[in-house]
Amino acid sequence: MSFNALSFIPSTSSSKVVLLAAIGTFIGCGKPHHESSTKSVEIPQTVIKSQGSVGFCWSYATIGFLESLALKNTGLTLDLSEEALGFYRMAEELNALSRKFKAEDLSTPEQVEQKVFEGLEGWDVTFNPHYNPNLPVKNAMQLIETYGTVPESAWSYKFTSGAQLDKFMTHVFTGFAGLMKSQGQGKVTRDMIFELLGSAEAYGSIPPKEFDFLAPNGKTKKYSSIDFASDYIGFSKDDYTYMIPDAQIGYDQLVSAMKLTLERGLNVPFSYIIFKNSFDSWDGSYSMDKIGQETPVAAGGHAVLVTDFINKGGRPGKISDENLKIEMSKASSELDFLIIKNSWGTDIQSPIVQLPGYHVIRQNYVRELSKTNTNISIVVPRDIAFKVRYQN
Repeated sequence: MSFNALSFIPSTSSSKVVLLAAIGTFIGCGKPHHESSTKSVEIPQTVIKSQGSVGFCWSYATIGFLESLALKNTGLTLDLSEEALGFYRMAEELNALSRKFKAEDLSTPEQVEQKVFEGLEGWDVTFNPHYNPNLPVKNAMQLIETYGTVPESAWSYKFTSGAQLDKFMTHVFTGFAGLMKSQGQGKVTRDMIFELLGSAEAYGSIPPKEFDFLAPNGKTKKYSSIDFASDYIGFSKDDYTYMIPDAQIGYDQLVSAMKLTLERGLNVPFSYIIFKNSFDSWDGSYSMDKIGQETPVAAGGHAVLVTDFINKGGRPGKISDENLKIEMSKASSELDFLIIKNSWGTDIQSPIVQLPGYHVIRQNYVRELSKTNTNISIVVPRDIAFKVRYQN
């Protein structure tokens, strides 16, 4: 299931945005507000970027996480390439397809388009096997470990229109079908796929394995893309894991894991089904309120960064350590909403957050998502996932 944004203004600036400055007004029922539910509003954020016409929300959420981690660990504002990560995700899936299916099953562009997962673009950060059985593709964190990350200044490609994306996909589907016909099942190499994706009609080049990086001290240093992610940003995939609802993990555990992660000063990559009529373009929120009593109908999928949680009666803003402990100790039933950094609809300004592109997921939406393991996944530190699953 693919979710593609339709009309966005692409942005590549990366100035630091601190949610602490985003104290908004909660539209409630006239009751007084207490302090924010968490100090996670102090997590440093880079500016929100639009995903444009491509369904790379999962990459924008992942790269946003990396950029925030870099700010936390180094104090440096980075502008990293979302499309470079998308390049490798596409390559991984095409590689998996070439091994799973016979050549005659992928000998036409139409057959390739039918077999690819989520339109080849993806929307789930974890590439959850529940969504994509029998076609294992590395999740976003594994992709970063394998291929690293590069700044936009080293390699970039933006999808600015639907026509551009359609032309891109047509070329890739046609080229891959040709490779399957000429090479056969299991004989299409990664290098062949890289060459196809890097051709002039597609990305135009392959993301570099190493690049020159201008450090804050004015000196240039050559980094490999892998070392840049691990040594400079301080990222290790072994520090993180994903959680999906199962026999042990439900709404309460998911909320607890998100709260503990935010308390630590880390954002939470969050993938979910979009239910039809669930997004209110007026106040930038996902809610079940307008869906009614009928069974929710899935209309796509999306991935965002959770940057804050607010309990009932709270609002965004700085709080004391003492009040943070109080808010952290409250049950998941007290959750009011999650604040999210969104890569689409950046022109929408939520009255709660009062920053364009920062939207809201209501607790009733999260609760509905958590009822089945095909509707939701989050990425959190591994020790927090272990604690929530086995020690609570």
